[in-house]
Amino acid sequence: MMGDLKIAFDFINSKEYVSKFTADEFTDIDKLPENLKDKKFYIFKNCEPHCQAIGTFLLDFMNTDFDDFEDFSLLLDKYLFIPLLFFYNPNILNDCLYGRNVISKKEYLKENILILSEEEFMYYWKLFYEEYNWDLSTTQLKFENIFENQYYKKFLEVTNVMDDNYDLFEEFSRKEDHFSAIKDIAPEFTTIQMSYDVKDFCDNTNIYNYFSAKNPIDIAYVSARELLNNKKSFRLVRCGICNYYFIPKTSHTTLYCDEIYQDGKTCKEYAKLVSTTKTYESDTLCKKYRNRYKNLHKQASLSNNPKVSLLCEEYKLKGPKMLEKYQLGKITAEEFENWIDGMKIRKSWYLTKYQLLKLYFIYR
Repeated sequence: MMGDLKIAFDFINSKEYVSKFTADEFTDIDKLPENLKDKKFYIFKNCEPHCQAIGTFLLDFMNTDFDDFEDFSLLLDKYLFIPLLFFYNPNILNDCLYGRNVISKKEYLKENILILSEEEFMYYWKLFYEEYNWDLSTTQLKFENIFENQYYKKFLEVTNVMDDNYDLFEEFSRKEDHFSAIKDIAPEFTTIQMSYDVKDFCDNTNIYNYFSAKNPIDIAYVSARELLNNKKSFRLVRCGICNYYFIPKTSHTTLYCDEIYQDGKTCKEYAKLVSTTKTYESDTLCKKYRNRYKNLHKQASLSNNPKVSLLCEEYKLKGPKMLEKYQLGKITAEEFENWIDGMKIRKSWYLTKYQLLKLYFIYR
Protein backbone atom coordinates (compact mmCIF):
# COMPACT_ATOMS: atom_id res chain seq x y z
CA MET A 1 0.00 0.00 0.00
CA MET A 2 1.38 3.39 -0.99
CA GLY A 3 1.96 6.04 1.68
CA ASP A 4 4.07 5.02 4.66
CA LEU A 5 7.84 5.17 4.45
CA LYS A 6 9.32 1.73 5.20
CA ILE A 7 12.79 0.48 6.06
CA ALA A 8 14.34 -2.92 6.86
CA PHE A 9 17.87 -3.87 7.91
CA ASP A 10 20.03 -6.80 6.88
CA PHE A 11 22.79 -6.64 9.50
CA ILE A 12 24.48 -9.78 8.20
CA ASN A 13 25.24 -8.24 4.79
CA SER A 14 25.25 -4.60 5.97
CA LYS A 15 22.35 -3.65 3.69
CA GLU A 16 19.12 -1.75 4.19
CA TYR A 17 15.91 -1.69 2.16
CA VAL A 18 13.93 1.54 1.82
CA SER A 19 10.61 2.30 0.11
CA LYS A 20 11.00 3.47 -3.46
CA PHE A 21 8.59 5.46 -5.60
CA THR A 22 8.94 6.34 -9.26
CA ALA A 23 7.37 9.24 -11.12
CA ASP A 24 6.67 9.28 -14.86
CA GLU A 25 4.64 11.50 -17.12
CA PHE A 26 1.08 10.22 -17.56
CA THR A 27 0.69 9.47 -21.27
CA ASP A 28 -2.73 7.75 -21.46
CA ILE A 29 -4.35 10.93 -22.74
CA ASP A 30 -7.55 9.14 -23.77
CA LYS A 31 -8.43 8.60 -20.13
CA LEU A 32 -8.38 12.33 -19.46
CA PRO A 33 -11.52 14.46 -19.68
CA GLU A 34 -11.51 17.00 -22.52
CA ASN A 35 -10.92 19.92 -20.14
CA LEU A 36 -7.75 18.27 -18.78
CA LYS A 37 -6.11 17.00 -21.96
CA ASP A 38 -3.96 20.12 -22.33
CA LYS A 39 -2.45 19.64 -18.85
CA LYS A 40 0.53 17.57 -17.78
CA PHE A 41 0.09 14.79 -15.24
CA TYR A 42 2.48 12.48 -13.40
CA ILE A 43 1.91 8.92 -12.34
CA PHE A 44 3.60 7.72 -9.14
CA LYS A 45 4.22 4.04 -8.53
CA ASN A 46 5.28 2.11 -5.47
CA CYS A 47 8.20 -0.09 -6.62
CA GLU A 48 10.40 -2.77 -5.10
CA PRO A 49 12.34 -1.30 -2.15
CA HIS A 50 15.73 0.15 -2.88
CA CYS A 51 18.68 -1.88 -1.52
CA GLN A 52 21.63 0.21 -0.36
CA ALA A 53 24.53 0.16 2.11
CA ILE A 54 23.29 0.10 5.69
CA GLY A 55 23.14 3.57 7.20
CA THR A 56 22.70 5.34 3.84
CA PHE A 57 19.27 6.73 4.70
CA LEU A 58 20.56 8.13 8.00
CA LEU A 59 23.62 9.64 6.31
CA ASP A 60 21.46 11.20 3.58
CA PHE A 61 19.26 12.71 6.28
CA MET A 62 22.16 13.99 8.39
CA ASN A 63 24.04 15.48 5.42
CA THR A 64 21.09 17.41 3.97
CA ASP A 65 21.07 21.18 4.34
CA PHE A 66 17.36 21.70 4.97
CA ASP A 67 17.67 25.46 4.56
CA ASP A 68 18.79 24.94 0.97
CA PHE A 69 15.84 24.24 -1.34
CA GLU A 70 17.91 22.26 -3.87
CA ASP A 71 19.50 20.11 -1.17
CA PHE A 72 16.11 19.57 0.44
CA SER A 73 14.69 18.59 -2.96
CA LEU A 74 17.26 15.82 -3.40
CA LEU A 75 16.10 14.10 -0.20
CA LEU A 76 12.47 14.76 -1.08
CA ASP A 77 12.91 13.18 -4.50
CA LYS A 78 14.80 10.13 -3.22
CA TYR A 79 12.68 9.24 -0.19
CA LEU A 80 10.13 11.67 1.13
CA PHE A 81 7.70 13.08 -1.43
CA ILE A 82 5.02 10.37 -1.46
CA PRO A 83 5.23 9.63 2.32
CA LEU A 84 4.96 13.34 3.13
CA LEU A 85 2.09 13.69 0.66
CA PHE A 86 0.03 11.03 2.46
CA PHE A 87 1.09 12.30 5.88
CA TYR A 88 0.10 15.87 5.05
CA ASN A 89 -3.10 14.94 3.23
CA PRO A 90 -4.45 11.50 4.24
CA ASN A 91 -7.33 12.06 1.79
CA ILE A 92 -5.06 12.69 -1.18
CA LEU A 93 -6.71 9.84 -3.10
CA ASN A 94 -9.93 11.85 -3.21
CA ASP A 95 -8.03 14.76 -4.76
CA CYS A 96 -6.07 12.85 -7.39
CA LEU A 97 -7.20 11.77 -10.84
CA TYR A 98 -8.74 8.48 -9.73
CA GLY A 99 -11.17 10.60 -7.66
CA ARG A 100 -12.22 12.29 -10.88
CA ASN A 101 -13.15 8.88 -12.28
CA VAL A 102 -10.23 8.88 -14.71
CA ILE A 103 -8.75 5.83 -13.06
CA SER A 104 -10.84 3.49 -10.95
CA LYS A 105 -10.19 2.81 -7.29
CA LYS A 106 -9.93 -0.87 -8.13
CA GLU A 107 -7.20 -0.14 -10.64
CA TYR A 108 -5.44 2.09 -8.09
CA LEU A 109 -5.44 -0.64 -5.45
CA LYS A 110 -4.22 -3.23 -7.92
CA GLU A 111 -1.40 -1.19 -9.39
CA ASN A 112 -0.52 0.84 -6.25
CA ILE A 113 -0.37 4.12 -8.15
CA LEU A 114 -1.20 7.78 -7.70
CA ILE A 115 -1.69 10.45 -10.35
CA LEU A 116 -1.14 14.18 -9.81
CA SER A 117 -1.31 17.13 -12.15
CA GLU A 118 1.81 19.19 -12.67
CA GLU A 119 0.21 22.05 -10.73
CA GLU A 120 -0.57 19.74 -7.79
CA PHE A 121 2.90 18.27 -7.91
CA MET A 122 4.64 21.66 -7.80
CA TYR A 123 2.26 22.96 -5.16
CA TYR A 124 3.02 20.13 -2.75
CA TRP A 125 6.74 20.18 -3.51
CA LYS A 126 7.06 23.83 -2.47
CA LEU A 127 4.62 23.38 0.40
CA PHE A 128 6.67 20.58 1.95
CA TYR A 129 9.78 22.77 1.95
CA GLU A 130 7.90 25.51 3.80
CA GLU A 131 5.95 23.16 6.06
CA TYR A 132 8.57 20.61 7.14
CA ASN A 133 11.85 22.50 6.86
CA TRP A 134 11.82 23.38 10.58
CA ASP A 135 10.81 19.90 11.81
CA LEU A 136 13.48 18.20 9.73
CA SER A 137 16.19 20.68 10.78
CA THR A 138 15.26 20.35 14.47
CA THR A 139 15.39 16.56 14.35
CA GLN A 140 18.71 16.70 12.53
CA LEU A 141 20.15 19.02 15.21
CA LYS A 142 19.03 16.65 17.97
CA PHE A 143 20.80 13.78 16.24
CA GLU A 144 23.94 15.89 15.80
CA ASN A 145 24.05 16.57 19.54
CA ILE A 146 23.39 12.92 20.33
CA PHE A 147 26.09 11.59 18.00
CA GLU A 148 28.55 14.06 19.50
CA ASN A 149 27.40 13.15 23.04
CA GLN A 150 26.38 16.76 23.62
CA TYR A 151 22.60 16.37 23.93
CA TYR A 152 22.25 16.98 27.68
CA LYS A 153 25.20 19.37 27.76
CA LYS A 154 23.29 21.60 25.34
CA PHE A 155 20.23 21.45 27.60
CA LEU A 156 22.41 22.35 30.56
CA GLU A 157 23.79 25.41 28.78
CA VAL A 158 20.32 26.94 28.38
CA THR A 159 18.90 25.83 31.74
CA ASN A 160 18.88 28.21 34.68
CA VAL A 161 20.81 26.86 37.65
CA MET A 162 17.71 27.43 39.79
CA ASP A 163 15.52 25.38 37.48
CA ASP A 164 14.12 22.14 38.95
CA ASN A 165 15.59 20.16 36.04
CA TYR A 166 19.11 21.59 36.30
CA ASP A 167 20.50 18.90 38.62
CA LEU A 168 18.92 16.18 36.46
CA PHE A 169 20.43 17.55 33.25
CA GLU A 170 23.78 17.94 34.98
CA GLU A 171 23.73 14.29 36.07
CA PHE A 172 22.70 13.11 32.60
CA SER A 173 25.40 15.22 30.94
CA ARG A 174 28.07 13.65 33.14
CA LYS A 175 26.92 10.15 32.21
CA GLU A 176 26.25 10.88 28.54
CA ASP A 177 28.24 8.40 26.48
CA HIS A 178 27.90 6.27 23.35
CA PHE A 179 24.84 8.24 22.17
CA SER A 180 22.88 7.29 25.29
CA ALA A 181 20.31 10.05 24.73
CA ILE A 182 18.86 8.24 21.68
CA LYS A 183 16.49 6.24 23.87
CA ASP A 184 15.30 9.34 25.73
CA ILE A 185 13.87 11.04 22.63
CA ALA A 186 11.84 7.96 21.58
CA PRO A 187 8.46 9.39 22.76
CA GLU A 188 8.79 12.19 20.17
CA PHE A 189 8.40 9.73 17.28
CA THR A 190 4.85 8.47 17.49
CA THR A 191 3.94 6.91 14.13
CA ILE A 192 6.45 4.04 14.04
CA GLN A 193 5.08 0.55 13.41
CA MET A 194 6.95 -2.77 13.24
CA SER A 195 5.82 -5.76 11.19
CA TYR A 196 7.10 -9.34 10.89
CA ASP A 197 5.40 -9.89 7.52
CA VAL A 198 8.66 -9.17 5.73
CA LYS A 199 7.49 -10.69 2.43
CA ASP A 200 4.95 -7.87 2.20
CA PHE A 201 7.89 -5.50 1.85
CA CYS A 202 11.01 -7.26 0.56
CA ASP A 203 12.38 -10.69 -0.27
CA ASN A 204 15.35 -11.27 2.03
CA THR A 205 15.66 -14.27 4.35
CA ASN A 206 18.12 -12.42 6.61
CA ILE A 207 15.47 -9.88 7.59
CA TYR A 208 12.89 -10.76 10.24
CA ASN A 209 11.00 -7.48 10.53
CA TYR A 210 10.59 -4.08 8.95
CA PHE A 211 9.52 -0.65 10.16
CA SER A 212 7.04 1.80 8.72
CA ALA A 213 5.96 5.30 9.71
CA LYS A 214 3.27 7.68 8.55
CA ASN A 215 5.56 10.57 9.44
CA PRO A 216 8.72 9.86 7.42
CA ILE A 217 10.83 11.87 9.89
CA ASP A 218 10.28 8.99 12.34
CA ILE A 219 12.23 6.63 10.06
CA ALA A 220 15.37 8.71 10.68
CA TYR A 221 14.99 7.90 14.38
CA VAL A 222 14.36 4.21 13.66
CA SER A 223 17.49 4.07 11.52
CA ALA A 224 19.66 5.68 14.21
CA ARG A 225 18.24 3.50 16.99
CA GLU A 226 18.51 0.21 15.11
CA LEU A 227 22.06 0.85 13.97
CA LEU A 228 23.17 1.78 17.48
CA ASN A 229 21.45 -1.26 19.00
CA ASN A 230 22.62 -3.82 16.46
CA LYS A 231 26.07 -2.71 15.31
CA LYS A 232 28.46 -2.68 18.25
CA SER A 233 31.04 -0.27 16.83
CA PHE A 234 28.56 1.92 14.95
CA ARG A 235 29.06 5.67 15.14
CA LEU A 236 28.58 8.73 12.98
CA VAL A 237 31.61 10.98 12.57
CA ARG A 238 31.77 14.41 10.96
CA CYS A 239 34.64 14.51 8.44
CA GLY A 240 37.32 17.04 9.31
CA ILE A 241 37.68 18.05 5.66
CA CYS A 242 34.30 18.07 3.87
CA ASN A 243 32.28 18.44 7.10
CA TYR A 244 29.83 15.71 6.06
CA TYR A 245 28.96 12.79 8.32
CA PHE A 246 30.24 9.33 7.50
CA ILE A 247 30.26 5.87 9.09
CA PRO A 248 33.81 4.64 9.85
CA LYS A 249 34.57 1.14 8.60
CA THR A 250 36.51 0.17 11.73
CA SER A 251 36.36 0.87 15.45
CA HIS A 252 39.63 2.82 15.28
CA THR A 253 39.61 6.60 15.56
CA THR A 254 38.82 7.93 12.09
CA LEU A 255 38.77 11.65 11.32
CA TYR A 256 38.31 11.77 7.54
CA CYS A 257 36.00 10.04 5.08
CA ASP A 258 36.82 8.26 1.81
CA GLU A 259 34.71 10.50 -0.43
CA ILE A 260 36.44 12.39 -3.26
CA TYR A 261 37.20 15.93 -2.10
CA GLN A 262 39.61 17.68 -4.46
CA ASP A 263 41.84 16.88 -7.44
CA GLY A 264 40.69 13.25 -7.40
CA LYS A 265 41.86 12.79 -3.82
CA THR A 266 39.68 11.58 -0.97
CA CYS A 267 39.28 13.62 2.19
CA LYS A 268 41.61 11.17 3.96
CA GLU A 269 44.30 11.54 1.25
CA TYR A 270 43.89 15.31 1.10
CA ALA A 271 44.23 15.66 4.90
CA LYS A 272 47.46 13.67 4.85
CA LEU A 273 48.81 15.76 1.98
CA VAL A 274 48.17 19.19 3.48
CA SER A 275 49.17 18.22 7.03
CA THR A 276 52.65 17.18 5.86
CA THR A 277 53.28 20.63 4.34
CA LYS A 278 52.89 22.34 7.73
CA THR A 279 54.98 20.50 10.29
CA TYR A 280 56.90 21.41 13.44
CA GLU A 281 60.11 21.32 11.44
CA SER A 282 59.05 23.31 8.36
CA ASP A 283 56.48 25.83 9.61
CA THR A 284 57.25 28.71 12.00
CA LEU A 285 53.71 28.83 13.43
CA CYS A 286 53.74 25.10 14.15
CA LYS A 287 57.03 25.64 16.00
CA LYS A 288 55.52 28.56 17.89
CA TYR A 289 52.50 26.43 18.81
CA ARG A 290 54.72 23.65 20.18
CA ASN A 291 56.97 26.07 22.09
CA ARG A 292 53.95 27.77 23.68
CA TYR A 293 52.73 24.39 24.91
CA LYS A 294 56.14 23.55 26.37
CA ASN A 295 56.25 26.88 28.21
CA LEU A 296 52.71 26.54 29.53
CA HIS A 297 53.33 23.00 30.72
CA LYS A 298 56.53 24.02 32.52
CA GLN A 299 54.91 27.06 34.16
CA ALA A 300 51.88 25.04 35.25
CA SER A 301 54.10 22.45 36.92
CA LEU A 302 56.04 25.16 38.83
CA SER A 303 53.14 27.47 39.73
CA ASN A 304 50.47 27.14 42.38
CA ASN A 305 48.26 29.64 40.56
CA PRO A 306 45.04 27.86 39.43
CA LYS A 307 44.69 30.25 36.48
CA VAL A 308 47.95 28.95 35.04
CA SER A 309 46.83 25.33 35.38
CA LEU A 310 43.46 26.10 33.78
CA LEU A 311 45.12 27.88 30.86
CA CYS A 312 47.42 24.91 30.30
CA GLU A 313 44.45 22.51 30.32
CA GLU A 314 42.56 24.72 27.88
CA TYR A 315 45.59 24.77 25.58
CA LYS A 316 45.86 20.97 25.68
CA LEU A 317 42.15 20.65 24.90
CA LYS A 318 41.76 23.27 22.17
CA GLY A 319 45.30 23.38 20.80
CA PRO A 320 45.25 20.20 18.67
CA LYS A 321 41.96 21.26 17.06
CA MET A 322 43.29 24.73 16.23
CA LEU A 323 46.53 23.22 14.87
CA GLU A 324 44.57 20.85 12.66
CA LYS A 325 42.38 23.69 11.34
CA TYR A 326 45.51 25.65 10.46
CA GLN A 327 47.18 22.67 8.78
CA LEU A 328 44.05 22.00 6.73
CA GLY A 329 43.66 25.64 5.72
CA LYS A 330 40.38 26.13 7.62
CA ILE A 331 41.81 29.14 9.47
CA THR A 332 44.44 31.61 8.30
CA ALA A 333 47.96 31.92 9.65
CA GLU A 334 46.96 35.23 11.26
CA GLU A 335 43.99 33.63 13.04
CA PHE A 336 46.14 30.78 14.31
CA GLU A 337 48.86 33.12 15.55
CA ASN A 338 46.33 35.38 17.27
CA TRP A 339 44.95 32.35 19.09
CA ILE A 340 48.43 31.26 20.22
CA ASP A 341 49.21 34.79 21.39
CA GLY A 342 45.96 34.87 23.32
CA MET A 343 47.02 31.81 25.32
CA LYS A 344 49.65 33.67 27.36
CA ILE A 345 50.07 33.80 31.10
CA ARG A 346 49.30 37.33 32.21
CA LYS A 347 51.88 39.11 34.28
CA SER A 348 49.09 40.27 36.56
CA TRP A 349 48.65 36.65 37.63
CA TYR A 350 51.99 36.80 39.46
CA LEU A 351 53.08 39.04 42.34
CA THR A 352 56.37 40.84 41.90
CA LYS A 353 59.07 40.62 44.58
CA TYR A 354 58.23 44.19 45.55
CA GLN A 355 54.51 43.28 45.97
CA LEU A 356 55.44 40.22 48.04
CA LEU A 357 57.67 42.30 50.33
CA LYS A 358 54.94 44.90 50.70
CA LEU A 359 52.40 42.25 51.70
CA TYR A 360 54.93 40.76 54.13
CA PHE A 361 55.39 44.03 55.99
CA ILE A 362 51.65 44.78 56.02
CA TYR A 363 50.51 41.42 57.38
CA ARG A 364 53.48 40.31 59.50
